[in-house]
Amino acid sequence: MLMPIVYRQIENIANNGPLAESMAKVKTYLLKAYQQNAITNNYWDYVIYNYLRHGVDFHTGYEDLLNGLTAQDIRQIAKDMLKSNRRIEITMMPE
Repeated sequence: MLMPIVYRQIENIANNGPLAESMAKVKTYLLKAYQQNAITNNYWDYVIYNYLRHGVDFHTGYEDLLNGLTAQDIRQIAKDMLKSNRRIEITMMPE
């Protein structure tokens, strides 16, 4: 079963944080994806919709936020997830 593995990985991140090389790869990927998406109409539709509807600006400062993200930030998120004890597990059964 996959769920115990997922929970162990979240616990590992909460206790030890992510690997530095993993953080670098994820940041590189997210920055590249952001730059590619920022030239599409769908991206701007999403940004404008959320700004007008919810007052949230998903565009301004994204790169600074991403570059400022630390392993300790990820570790704290994992701790908060485990501490919240709020989980939904969905089991999909084939026909």
